[in-house]
Amino acid sequence: MSYHPTAADKQTVKTMVACGIPQEDIARCLGTDGIDAKTLRKHYRDELDTSIAKANSVIASRLYAAAERGEPWAVCFWLKTRGRWHETSAHEHTGPDGKPIEQQLKIVVTGIRPTPENSK
Repeated sequence: MSYHPTAADKQTVKTMVACGIPQEDIARCLGTDGIDAKTLRKHYRDELDTSIAKANSVIASRLYAAAERGEPWAVCFWLKTRGRWHETSAHEHTGPDGKPIEQQLKIVVTGIRPTPENSK
């Protein structure tokens, strides 16, 4: 039985590829009972090769538009990922007047001391 691609299957392939679904799983979702992965590659080569780039382009254009509108989350994300900006923090620990921290060792012993009443 030969497989004939449908418009619905073509859209399914595009969406699943864009979402990162493995080819073997995509193939099982096509036709009435699934198809072989080789058949998928034969009939949907263009979708397999371009769907991720097209999806990334659509999503990136929405991020870019949000950053252009000045949405803080988009500006921050853009600068961290595309602008190579990063957050830094520094913690300095010093004693009074910038001197080294003085450390003291205290040993505390607790317990009952023997008394004439409780040593019997």
